Amino acid sequence: MLNISPFFFGLLIQQVYDNGSVYRPEVLDITEAALHARFLEGVRNIASVCLEIGYPTLASISHTIINTVLHTMAAPGTTRELFTDAVRSVLETWPVLQIAVDNGFGGVYGQQKADWMVDVLQQYFYDNANLQQDEVEDYIADLMDNEFDTVVDDGSLSQVAESISQIFMQCQQGHVAEVKDKIAKLNVKRAERAKVTPQPNAADEESEDDKTESMECETAVSANSSSSATNQKDPSPQSQEEDDGWTTVVRKK
Repeated sequence: MLNISPFFFGLLIQQVYDNGSVYRPEVLDITEAALHARFLEGVRNIASVCLEIGYPTLASISHTIINTVLHTMAAPGTTRELFTDAVRSVLETWPVLQIAVDNGFGGVYGQQKADWMVDVLQQYFYDNANLQQDEVEDYIADLMDNEFDTVVDDGSLSQVAESISQIFMQCQQGHVAEVKDKIAKLNVKRAERAKVTPQPNAADEESEDDKTESMECETAVSANSSSSATNQKDPSPQSQEEDDGWTTVVRKK
């Protein structure tokens, strides 16, 4: 026709009309594999959202079961060791326990008793299911009373019990990163902790009062003795009467 070789001709489709629907011609190129890939992508998005908000659906239930099994298998090993480290960090930053250890309330083996408390406390959580905070408080209070002869009444016992209970729940749920972050913060706090000196008890105060009264008595006796010696040593009579009736006046020195 136009002396152009090779020569091609045909229709260029702009839109497709099918049963009242109009769509672009690229739709005709969609295969069954492409539809399957798109469907799976949508299912993965739904499962991710449900797992994040904690809402179980058919798309997320399989992932929930798998994650639970993995967390349960990890509990006897990594998670339990992590919980033990967390309990140790909490107790080592508890001022009441550190005062008891530093000042020998538990005897010469006070530090060994504090380390033993870490083991028995983490074992207490794994041996008893669904522990309440008041139960943990009573258990720690008994340990402090029996091992360090110390009654905790400063309000810190409830904070320690709550912190350990929350960490145990996080370990059971597999929130390892959050627990490690909390341990790191507690370690920084432990490094900055200053040694606290306990307040003197009633016996110490009575002993100090006796020493003070004794020193005051000694000071008063010494002052009286010095005054008497001065009066005897340096008399300064203003006048002296003679036997003949005359009075001799003596000048002050």
